[in-house]
Amino acid sequence: MDMLTWKYQKRCTAFCLIALVFVAVASGPVNVAFADLNIVGSTHGQNYQGVTNPNAVVGPPPVPAGAAYAVPLALCDPPSSGAPTPNRYTNAANLSDPLQPGVVMPANTSIVWVCTLNGVPNFTFRYTGGFSAFAYNAIKQPLTSTGSQFTSIVPGGTGCTAVAGNPQTDPGTGLKYNSFQSCTQLASPPFNANFATSDTKGTNFAATMCDQTGACAAPILDTGVQSFPITATPFVMIVGNGVQKCNPTDNSANGKITLTRSQVEAIFSGQVSSWNQLGYCVYPATDTDGDGFPNLDPIGTVFNASVDQLVVTCSRPITAGTRIIFDSIVMRDAAQLTYGIVAGGTPFVPFEGDHNYLAPTVMDGLTCVQGRTTPSPTSTANPNAISYNRADEASNSTDFGAGNVGKMNGGYPVPLDGDLPSNYVKPGNIQAPTATERATSQKDFRCGRYSFWSDWVGIQRTSPVDANQALWTQYVNLIAQNLSLTPAGFFWAEDLRQPGNPVVSEMSIQKGPVKGPTQYNPGFNTACR
Repeated sequence: MDMLTWKYQKRCTAFCLIALVFVAVASGPVNVAFADLNIVGSTHGQNYQGVTNPNAVVGPPPVPAGAAYAVPLALCDPPSSGAPTPNRYTNAANLSDPLQPGVVMPANTSIVWVCTLNGVPNFTFRYTGGFSAFAYNAIKQPLTSTGSQFTSIVPGGTGCTAVAGNPQTDPGTGLKYNSFQSCTQLASPPFNANFATSDTKGTNFAATMCDQTGACAAPILDTGVQSFPITATPFVMIVGNGVQKCNPTDNSANGKITLTRSQVEAIFSGQVSSWNQLGYCVYPATDTDGDGFPNLDPIGTVFNASVDQLVVTCSRPITAGTRIIFDSIVMRDAAQLTYGIVAGGTPFVPFEGDHNYLAPTVMDGLTCVQGRTTPSPTSTANPNAISYNRADEASNSTDFGAGNVGKMNGGYPVPLDGDLPSNYVKPGNIQAPTATERATSQKDFRCGRYSFWSDWVGIQRTSPVDANQALWTQYVNLIAQNLSLTPAGFFWAEDLRQPGNPVVSEMSIQKGPVKGPTQYNPGFNTACR
């Protein structure tokens, strides 16, 4: 036996016992065991990887640290067992992804945990978030092929810098870890994905969905893979703080607006180009609190005809699951406009002027509405803009924690057909909201009154069965069971439906295709009264 084989067997011994338990009951051939768990997915999955600094408080005004539950940390052997303290690594901003030309990775896109697992030292969990389409296509390729590769950082490599205050304490697990940020060295060769996640099922991608780059989506079939729900995730329409109802007497500001699905469809298909066509007005939205973002003007603010009344749209690329969900549910009878400007990205292009914008990343979609004052180059706010994002991303950072779930300070979530996915009422403890607080906030979403939502799905190969399947099952179960302790758990609902395992769900409804129809669970549901 050569030294490399001896090292691998020594490292694999304990973990392979886990894999063999699953293999004993699985049908079909089994992949060669990998000593690491490698997952490529949508940005949604970054919410389960812990945070760089759980004690970070920003301001002014001071914003409390948010929730965090690190699933890999929960699986690692704790220091109390004699194991070394786990280490968490994340990437620096603006790294080019060599596997996706033109894609630039924001900070915290690639997250790597290194720890002892079941007595095996230096076990590595990798998660890289990004576009759902890329992740889906990667897992459909054979495990050892170049098509299944994804980009990840080298833990402890160039640029990795210790975060002040190590070791950190993860709020959700109560466990300690060392945190390192700003890693710039990318693994070469890249790693192969054992599993993947996506904001929606691949069959929801359609060739009729096209964006401003000229690219169109293509259906991704579950051939050779299984996709299954893990969480139910609501999305929401967001408008800039300049958009308000007009007083019918004098056109003065009269409060936040509501929209119907057909009105949103008319906006994004180009049938409506001015807020005035819908009976709404745009006001200056002055920054009154000095945070750099426009504020909602008081009711009674005098209408000024010189303020831009046109609609600015902020959309996402067809590789993003968020875009596919929006087109499937909201744009049912008309296609989105395919002309406009690609802004945001790296190098950053400001969102300046009245255009139909394509925002490459989640944060770009928010910046399109509320602008940004840092980093340079800055981008002015578009108080007359409309966008769509996850419900948690539309929450205010003052209440829900900057950089955690709360990211929208220059706009507000808009009821769709009379309902919101959340009441957006700050829980007593954002790090651990109660079951009652979550159920109250999510009632319309869980009960089927609110339609703009989708299952965030896990994707696993059907053959060969992955040797890390048992660990993956533990992984997704920990997400479902501890969702309330994760950054966005106040807004998302448990909905784990992994084949061959018990259902863990808080939903009163189910969907097949994301556009519906909605299936109501049997029985009398008192929670939906």
